[in-house]
Amino acid sequence: MKKAIIAIAIITLTAIGVWKYLNKQAPNVANKKAELQFTATKFFESINTADSLTIANSYNGKIIEIIAIVKSIENSDSATTFNLGDSISNSTIIATLDKRNNKYPTTIMLNTTVTIKGYLSGIIGTATSKQAEVSVLDDMGINLGQTIQLSRCYITNK
Repeated sequence: MKKAIIAIAIITLTAIGVWKYLNKQAPNVANKKAELQFTATKFFESINTADSLTIANSYNGKIIEIIAIVKSIENSDSATTFNLGDSISNSTIIATLDKRNNKYPTTIMLNTTVTIKGYLSGIIGTATSKQAEVSVLDDMGINLGQTIQLSRCYITNK
């Protein structure tokens, strides 16, 4: 009987531990310091001058703070997504706000500058790799730019 109670207690504690581990929240970027800071133009330039391996090692998974122009805002029940960029290139930064930070200031309007930080989760179309050169140029040879994905973002200029 005593062994059964101990076994049930161990199983219960293990189940609680597993449940807490699987349901823990990702760290909130609002409470973290940005590892790298750029303007959108400087970030696009740094991507264009580095090779794909350097970009992957230098930027992916890091918290990046970017100052950019708001091109569009998309709201849904689950997330708010900003399409950001600069006034020079065709490249775009897609920044999805963390659900915990989903209430962006109503003062943010299109074509205004915003400072936003988030985890860099992907870059599509780095201009220096041969495969990417094909993917960012259309049939007429026009550069379509890169797409940068920031996730779990937070607006720092409230």
